[in-house]
Amino acid sequence: LAAAVLLFGIYSYSFKKHNLRSGKVRINKNAIGTTRIPSIDVKNPHLEDLKKACIEVGFFSVRNHGVNLSLAMEVMECSKTIFDVDYAKKTELVVGKMQRSRGFEMSPEHMKYMQESRNLTDVNEPSAIENIVNERFCIGPNDCPQEYLDQIEEDLFYPANVYPSNSTIFRERAEELYSQLTEASESILMSLALCIGQEKDLFIPSANQNHCSNMQIANYPSQHSEDPRRPLRVKAHADSGTITLLIRQPSSEKTVKGGLQILCKDGEWRQVLPEAKDHMLVNIGNLLTKWTNGSFQSTKHRVTNPIPSNVANRRLSIAYFQKPGPDTIITPVGELARGNTNMKARQLMRVGILDDCIRVRGMTPEEARHEYHRLMASPYIYGSDRQSPS
Repeated sequence: LAAAVLLFGIYSYSFKKHNLRSGKVRINKNAIGTTRIPSIDVKNPHLEDLKKACIEVGFFSVRNHGVNLSLAMEVMECSKTIFDVDYAKKTELVVGKMQRSRGFEMSPEHMKYMQESRNLTDVNEPSAIENIVNERFCIGPNDCPQEYLDQIEEDLFYPANVYPSNSTIFRERAEELYSQLTEASESILMSLALCIGQEKDLFIPSANQNHCSNMQIANYPSQHSEDPRRPLRVKAHADSGTITLLIRQPSSEKTVKGGLQILCKDGEWRQVLPEAKDHMLVNIGNLLTKWTNGSFQSTKHRVTNPIPSNVANRRLSIAYFQKPGPDTIITPVGELARGNTNMKARQLMRVGILDDCIRVRGMTPEEARHEYHRLMASPYIYGSDRQSPS
């Protein structure tokens, strides 16, 4: 897949003949086909197949990963108690102006659409009635490392989790799932290091005991009518962490229009077919692209809107964004390494980028959120220039 988004590095990397910046690949925003993602056995990975998937696709599915997918379905179902209330009630769970990957969040374009739209549905689904396209609830580590207590890092990377009152069952299940996904992500990262000939703990150094990964439960309310102004459920972007683990509702994306799509090397968007039973998806993030010096592809993806229907077309998903401790040193390695300057993980992660935009670059929180989303959709390299992509 082209459009590997090497954001936030201070080096320049050529995508060879698939470089979007050179204009050699033309993106067809409307083309839709389907694609199957390579499958990897976490317990017994074929390292060459894994390496090929990371270099050529940036997405793969995994089996024997140790995550209880039935538990994940329970968490999705329980999350409806959070989403199926009035918007005003959900805002009581907002943390850090929706910039901390904790509690209730919405993206700027979805907030704007909700505020400017009239009711287009009579479905008995509170978020759909309020014209919400995408909303999410996030959790992270329960404890802040000792060295960051009462420091800015506590607020930025380790804020306390928040939950609704009377949500004991949801909290227990969500935190158990978070723990399982943490273990699975570490196993996958070990295999990723081995497949490029490195020590297995390269991507989970000792500092990673302070990882600041977050788990996001996303709710995509039903859409029962066409509206040309409605934004995509998730616009085109690349993830900012090392890897993302994604659990989708079974058979949730069988239609030609609607669902997860990835940008392929030929510039075409293709829909990702449902995973086989007991599988979940993994994709490479910008941080790991930096860490491998551009070898592993952080592929652009999006979630498109469904075909409007009288039948409920709501969907939920769970994503786990693996992120090392903020002061983990990212030293580029691999076949393409050319002595690039080291960076700290915080410079490559969402919360760190937002903080830089606000405290260093003087943006308002709203401007910072827009800038972050612009960068996630951009083929430009953060640090090599600060010009807006054309």
